[in-house]
Amino acid sequence: MQPSPHACKTPELDTEPDLNAPTTLLLTPAACGSLAAPTSPPPEPEPLPWVTPSFWQQCIQAHAQVTDFLVSPGDYSNWGRLVVYERDGRPERKRVIRYWGPGREAHPVHRLESGPGYEATIGGFSFADASHWILHGLTIRHPLPTGQFVGFIGYSGMGAGSSKVIVDSLLMENATGYGMRISKASDSCVQNSVMRNMALVTFDRPGIQIKPGDNTGAHPTTGNRIVNNEIVNHTDAIALTNGTGEIDGTVIAENDFYFTPDFISRLEDGKIGCTENGIDIKIGSSDPANPVRIENNRIWGSRFLRTCSGTGDGIVIHQQTKNLVLRQNVIFDVPVGITIKPFPDFSPQTRNVLIEKNLFYGIRGFRGDQPLPKHDAGVLSLQTPAIVRDNVFAHSERLFTGDVRDEITGASQFERNQVVAVPDLTHLPPLFTKKNKVFATVPASARDYVFPRSRWQCCSAVILKQAFVP
Repeated sequence: MQPSPHACKTPELDTEPDLNAPTTLLLTPAACGSLAAPTSPPPEPEPLPWVTPSFWQQCIQAHAQVTDFLVSPGDYSNWGRLVVYERDGRPERKRVIRYWGPGREAHPVHRLESGPGYEATIGGFSFADASHWILHGLTIRHPLPTGQFVGFIGYSGMGAGSSKVIVDSLLMENATGYGMRISKASDSCVQNSVMRNMALVTFDRPGIQIKPGDNTGAHPTTGNRIVNNEIVNHTDAIALTNGTGEIDGTVIAENDFYFTPDFISRLEDGKIGCTENGIDIKIGSSDPANPVRIENNRIWGSRFLRTCSGTGDGIVIHQQTKNLVLRQNVIFDVPVGITIKPFPDFSPQTRNVLIEKNLFYGIRGFRGDQPLPKHDAGVLSLQTPAIVRDNVFAHSERLFTGDVRDEITGASQFERNQVVAVPDLTHLPPLFTKKNKVFATVPASARDYVFPRSRWQCCSAVILKQAFVP
């Protein structure tokens, strides 16, 4: 797999640490250096997960000179949450907490096949008012119940916020709270990680939430990147949540966000769980020159279920979102491709949303596995205008949902799109067929679009048959 141009660089992981140097510390479940670890887990729930004292925090504070904490295989649940509070690395040399054991060159999701001696498990993590850190190669499994979040990068309420924290090659399973929250943190990355199979709860539990909390500039939530991850079976894979301020320069790129059929089948009666959308966007950027960018992601498998507020859209854009670019994504097997809702006050201001070079395929209405009423399904639900250009819409029931109005599509810019075997083109702007290519039936020259089913877990291919015309 080629490294992403959006990923944060981690040169600290490319060199072997000197095991005899005072800047290196090998950890075991029983001890942090000369400090003996607790023999029982801490009480739950944590009152303030981002700053609740833990043995991890004690360990890091007692070793200020250490740059490389090497975590040997084992279960570290007795240590409590991995809390890094008001401790920084250096811009030229981040401090590192990483798995150090057999198979360390492999992703933790692949080490599972070798047994428990090939992983180091923790109960969660928090970087609060901390900068220049890398967390690499650890596993979080069956975390204890919490109404908060399993992972956190941000602000304690008293310090400077966090910046330049990299969470890399993490495996998180069966999260009972939000998988991860980034708030009042800047220029940080979550990358190359697998987050899968949230606990079956009846309320919203996204994989990763980014939420601003400060419009003064003192604690920005800007420039963060979610890159090359696989987020499976969370209510929303990504939630960009409105708060105080905006999230300029956020990048969500080259990820797989999806639901599996077996997980959906356990949710269909609407009593034991919830699924909403691939990406739920309620906040954007204050700067048109530095927009929020959603690029090169693959999104599929969501459904509309009765207990959820979401409707199974691949991407939904609402609340105060402005200045957003959706480019080169593949969205398929969902009830609605992209929904853009009106502003809450129905004001006529523009959202400045660009939808460009995406592939939409097999967009059909579902409630469980039953068809929705026809007016609920469609590739696009544009309730405010957008720029829509150079996209492919293929093998879907209809181009627009029934709540779209002619005046909205007429005010939008539709140019150089390709429509392949979409029978219902109601609400198309009058000039659409002059500036775009519409194929009522599939031409013989149509090509398949093929890609691996998942970035990290396994191996089969997805084939979208006759998806585009070269």
